[in-house]
Amino acid sequence: MKIRVELDQTMPLDELVIKTATLSSDVAHIVQLIEQDTTQHRLAITTDDRTVLKRFDDIIAISVTGETLTYYTDNETLVARGALKVVLQKLDVSLFVQVSKQNVINLDWLMSLEAGFSGSMVAVMRQGIKLDVSRRYLPELKRKLGL
Repeated sequence: MKIRVELDQTMPLDELVIKTATLSSDVAHIVQLIEQDTTQHRLAITTDDRTVLKRFDDIIAISVTGETLTYYTDNETLVARGALKVVLQKLDVSLFVQVSKQNVINLDWLMSLEAGFSGSMVAVMRQGIKLDVSRRYLPELKRKLGL
């Protein structure tokens, strides 16, 4: 497959044209990836009394205790039931990173890392939220931060 990008100032900003002789499985896969990337920018959070749609950019962190998920957002804290591993599959991996078995953080909201106990760290987020970073997940966090 040959890929070529041509800029066309006459096209709308949010339009992409793919030209192909046949709709092969490779082309269909590329279209699917693009559609997923452009539509998944929000997460539906179902609490006891409502379902809230939150943009990924507005989610600071997610913590789990047992089957209770706590979503820290820019303007509220939401509590829901569920499994962290299920939520992780829905998140944008370029924004979010798991920092312990219990915590996932949005890298855009991270202010600093502080030393914790026994080689662990504490992620200091905007809005004053502090979350433990375990040694096991620290290498991946450092990689995503470019450290």
